[in-house]
Amino acid sequence: MSTFFLLFGNTPELSRLEFTSLHPEWPLFFCEKNLFGFSGPELDEKAAKIFANELLQELGGTIKILWQRESFDLKVKSQTVLESLVEILSQQEKKIHFTFQQLGKQQLEISQEAIKEELTKKDRPARYFSAEPQEVAFLAHHQNAREIFVFQDTEHQNSVLCETFAVQDLDNWTKKDRQKPYANRRKGMLPPKVALMMTNIAFGSYCQANPGKKDVHLYDPFCGTGTVLIEAALRGLKVFGSDLDQ
Repeated sequence: MSTFFLLFGNTPELSRLEFTSLHPEWPLFFCEKNLFGFSGPELDEKAAKIFANELLQELGGTIKILWQRESFDLKVKSQTVLESLVEILSQQEKKIHFTFQQLGKQQLEISQEAIKEELTKKDRPARYFSAEPQEVAFLAHHQNAREIFVFQDTEHQNSVLCETFAVQDLDNWTKKDRQKPYANRRKGMLPPKVALMMTNIAFGSYCQANPGKKDVHLYDPFCGTGTVLIEAALRGLKVFGSDLDQ
């Protein structure tokens, strides 16, 4: 089976509930602060990217989905991981854009400069970019950008090398949040991400309690400007809402 990792946002408990409500078949295990893993279907790299992006489209509380490329002993040497990193990045045909991050307290002696230097020795031009949140848009929109993570998987007692395969589209969420045709602060300004999470938790919990039932309706008795209804409709649910216009 392929191992995937979910990087949750600011409310990891809610994000975890969202995922487990929709996908009880994939139990989560804890890795780091906002990072959880699961054993998914066995997929090659191309299929894993498609799977990760389709899965991310369902979720409101997940920022990134990573795919495990390699695992090492907890006492692995930095040079061993560096060589694996360079080998993975070298397989890219075009100029390499990458960022490298380590999570957790025990970190290896690997820098982005060292990775670039090793790539240069292989006559592979490379550029690294910041891992700060403002660079997420670059990662999402630049086809050749690569993000590599190394961290300890305490569930399986090994060190893991992963690559980001899906990134939340911040531009799309901003449009849905700020470019609605009608907004009213007095009636509430529920963020679309939270609305989708609420929808998924309700929908997933209902499906688990009523297996096999396909005709699902969602009713929001205090719909305000319809944020929950919009997200539920985009998920393919039949929606109804009501509220007082005062």
